Amino acid sequence: MLDPLSDHLRHCRDPHSLARCLLHVGLTLSQARFGNVQLMNWKNGYLEIEAQSGFGDEFLNFFQRVCVTDSSACARALRHRGSIIADDVTTDPQFARYSEILRRANVRAVQSTPMISSSGALVGILSTHFPQVHRPAGIVMRNMQDAARIAANAVIAMRGKQRTSHEAIMSSLELLRGGRYAIERTKMLLSRDPMARR
Repeated sequence: MLDPLSDHLRHCRDPHSLARCLLHVGLTLSQARFGNVQLMNWKNGYLEIEAQSGFGDEFLNFFQRVCVTDSSACARALRHRGSIIADDVTTDPQFARYSEILRRANVRAVQSTPMISSSGALVGILSTHFPQVHRPAGIVMRNMQDAARIAANAVIAMRGKQRTSHEAIMSSLELLRGGRYAIERTKMLLSRDPMARR
């Protein structure tokens, strides 16, 4: 499954086509009908949906931009730099604010996996959603993480091609610093006021 992803990535000319390719792989791996890929805008501190499948306007408008401080699965995956699985969103108190919109979107479970490059740069999140209580198997999650890493490396490479080598190195360092700063700042804010979450 991951070899075809590497092949497909060679034909991706921009982050949007790469996000669509990663989403297809994620949906196939997890056997899900709903999902999205969000890319991180560290400058403004939010994730933004770049590709999606199965969702209507209400869900997409609500989750179009997700702040680092939010309590959604994708925001938590971003802060923890690791996959988050909510096998039943109706029993997870962090999803209380989203309960109605998730119910109307027919989402009962979700997994969110960060797109982290081999160099450690976090560029986005791959999420798949399920209409019933569900926990993806360990092998599925490992394959999801591998696919997300391959895609993150491709995003970094795309951005690097648009710059001189010095600019690419400086941009990568700034991306790493910005990501670490935003996560530390978020942890500090959340430790002060746990109710200040989306």
